[in-house]
Amino acid sequence: MKCYNKTVALSVKKLQLEEFLETHTPTKIHLKAARIEPSSASEFQDEAINLDDWPILLFLKGIGFDTVSFYSNSQSALERWTARLSQYELIFIADPENLAVEECIWNEKDDTGNLLIECHLPTPSPHQQQKKQRVDITPGGHVPPLEAPLGIDDDAALRFVDEIEKQTPQETLLRTHLILREFESDAKHKDPFVWASLIADIIAIALESRWVEKAVQIAKDFDQSLKLVWTKSERALRLFSAYDPKPSELRNWSEVFQSCSSVDLVWYLDSQLSTTAGPQILKLMNYRAQTEPELLIEICFQEKPNVQRILLPWLIAHWKLKHYPNVFHHLKTSLEQNESEEIVQLWIVAALRSSAEHSFQDFLQLIPKRKWFCVLDKSKLVFQKLLLKVFTENPSHDVLPFMKKAKHLFSGEIADQAEKLLRNLKERS
Repeated sequence: MKCYNKTVALSVKKLQLEEFLETHTPTKIHLKAARIEPSSASEFQDEAINLDDWPILLFLKGIGFDTVSFYSNSQSALERWTARLSQYELIFIADPENLAVEECIWNEKDDTGNLLIECHLPTPSPHQQQKKQRVDITPGGHVPPLEAPLGIDDDAALRFVDEIEKQTPQETLLRTHLILREFESDAKHKDPFVWASLIADIIAIALESRWVEKAVQIAKDFDQSLKLVWTKSERALRLFSAYDPKPSELRNWSEVFQSCSSVDLVWYLDSQLSTTAGPQILKLMNYRAQTEPELLIEICFQEKPNVQRILLPWLIAHWKLKHYPNVFHHLKTSLEQNESEEIVQLWIVAALRSSAEHSFQDFLQLIPKRKWFCVLDKSKLVFQKLLLKVFTENPSHDVLPFMKKAKHLFSGEIADQAEKLLRNLKERS
């Protein structure tokens, strides 16, 4: 930087602050603009500076000060001021939140109270001044009834505004949760879906902020309202994709979706796996299959084949003897109604899993004896083909005795497949 009188060139970048002020006071330094504004009596003109050369001024700029005015070239005053601010800087570097800015002494005065160095904060904008006026409460002032925070002093009102402006995201969620409780009774009756959507959005924000506990708490508090969100809703997809839980968090996270029925979950599993919510939908279904298998089994027995097709693969490990009568009934129904081969095969596996002994006995009834010049019913042929497919994919030791009994019941190409399977089973045994 070049600060000149008419005959001598002065480089501020190369001089210490003390040296510069010896010959240039009073003067004002604009921190944001990084310029020196000399007094009217000074011979050099307004010039740019590099604050990196004077770290103490760079620190003041970081704190938020706008300008610094130097009214004296007293070296002792400058040394006291610099030493004190250096201590503040060390505290700020170690822990910015530990520096109580409002308690620091930023200006330097002489023994009689005259300002030697003065630090200036930026002048408030008109918007900021209006905001301050709104919270400035003058005792005895003309404030309209019912609109004035009567009984609250100026400092309390300012602290409240400051708290709102500076509160953390967690504190905002806590406050929002309290507001939801306060307005629930009126809001949810005016437009239930809008209310449910608001609840879902706040839960999503909590999950996106990785605050699972708060999301669970809100979901439990408003579980009845939240049920409206789960029916083929974009907000439901946002909730699923908002957070990917770790294994240790799975139990807690799943409680967010407690109000989502397993039937609705099946729909998402069937249609939304390609979305960003897909991995979390799979995790939730797997968790329910592990923790609530009986509930899913009941749903499977009651729902239509499109739901059964989704649920049956998740239930393979959970079939028991008590389920066998219902399983075999659905197997026969699927054959009679010509359901897809996928459904029939899944019910065959379910029957074998619930009771292999009963299955082998009843399967013999579903395989009719061969008759010459007689065309078998299509469903019977489908059952024979799929039964051999299941046995081929899962060649357990129980299959061999059954195939020895049943081999004469198969016909045509299926009989050839049965013979091949029987040979393979004998070779394994």
